[in-house]
Amino acid sequence: IDNSGSMGDEQTNLATNFKNFIGVATLFTNTAYHVGIITTDMAAGGQSGKLREHDAGNHARVISPNTTNDPTGVFAGQANLGTNGSANEQGLAAAEAALTLPLIYDTGKACAADSDCQKGDACVKGGDGKKACGGHNRGFLRKTAGLEIVFVSDEEDSSTAPINYYANFLTSIKGAANKGKFHAHAIIGIPGDKSCQVQEGKRYNAIAASTGGKIASICSTSFAKDLKDIGTVAFGLSHQFFLTMIAEAATIKVAIGKQPCPGAKASCGTVCPAGPTTWSYDAATNSVIFVAKGNGGTCQPEKGDKVSIYYQVLCFP
Repeated sequence: IDNSGSMGDEQTNLATNFKNFIGVATLFTNTAYHVGIITTDMAAGGQSGKLREHDAGNHARVISPNTTNDPTGVFAGQANLGTNGSANEQGLAAAEAALTLPLIYDTGKACAADSDCQKGDACVKGGDGKKACGGHNRGFLRKTAGLEIVFVSDEEDSSTAPINYYANFLTSIKGAANKGKFHAHAIIGIPGDKSCQVQEGKRYNAIAASTGGKIASICSTSFAKDLKDIGTVAFGLSHQFFLTMIAEAATIKVAIGKQPCPGAKASCGTVCPAGPTTWSYDAATNSVIFVAKGNGGTCQPEKGDKVSIYYQVLCFP
């Protein structure tokens, strides 16, 4: 979130409408979300990718079902960052710093206070509600969880590296073969919207567009619908399931619960075969993609369903 001098009203808008974002997560009872907030301030003495603390005494920096009974209220307090941050906004660089060492360092060593940790580490409460020694953002990033980044700024990103560098880095966190597990979203100045005085966020726009994320205008008087749309992408039911190893396409078998789902055994590319199909295998992403019911799919996973995918692993010489 941009915390420069012009962002006061936008921070309030975001805080007020956060319930529309987190409300989508609560529709799915098993959504173990982690939400953290960083600023675009990378100047000396600034936040530099550090997650904001919503409980300074306990070093709780991750909003999750385990750490608070009022995620909306906590977020509202945290999102009002003030407007004293650097006017040289570097949202992409801040995201990189937040998701790399040393900030994400995690020893796994339980602790009660900073004095229990080695010099340089802190006793940090993670999203699981437990304390352990590590870097400032310990416990936020999880290996198996999807990653969603929402950039909120009324000016262009001024990070020093080329846009392709940040696009490749952010995609690499979940892996190039797991494209469905990462999306960047942007609430920014967009082309053609002259309803408020802002800079066009071309770099944020490029990151969001390349990852299938949502893009919304920061000039909007209410972010309610925009945050709900972002939440649907972040927390909605998955139609694409990424396999952990490279599959022999012809051997794939798919089932929802005990119901087999016959489907195409290989990616149909741009021209799909005639007749109904329930799923296809996309070799480029090594994933099984279900066909939506609205497009003729007859075997679509719903909330609470167990999806089973069996296959033989491709053997490389």
